[in-house]
Amino acid sequence: MQKWSYFSMGIMAGIIAVLLTVVVMQNREPLAHASTLQAVDNTGAGLMMGIGASQQNQNDIVWIVYKRPAPRKAGADAKDSVIAKDERITLACYQIGNNARQMKLAAVRDISFDLDIVEIANEKPSVKDIVDKIKESLPKEPKK
Repeated sequence: MQKWSYFSMGIMAGIIAVLLTVVVMQNREPLAHASTLQAVDNTGAGLMMGIGASQQNQNDIVWIVYKRPAPRKAGADAKDSVIAKDERITLACYQIGNNARQMKLAAVRDISFDLDIVEIANEKPSVKDIVDKIKESLPKEPKK
């Protein structure tokens, strides 16, 4: 009878040791909580960060928007001065992998000029069609 009590106490001690090991292993790394948007402003330039996901319930993409004054070119010709920008806006996308231990630059694009386009390759009604309809619906000014 005494052999069984030693055996059952050994089994219980083993189960307690396994449970303690699991609890300790779960809390061994500090947690980092990311906010959805953060901004830093330094004399006209701006840096914003946003997180996203390529799969549901997984924040594995980091978007960085960087806004800064545009460099001035000496001796720019007339064509360049028409579309010259006072500021540059760059959008960068990073992919996060390996449980947030790796970060890979996926794409970078200067979106300064993208935001000036009114419409490109959209389905009907186009922006021009909508503006024309609005102009038609406005009351006509009486002729003098």
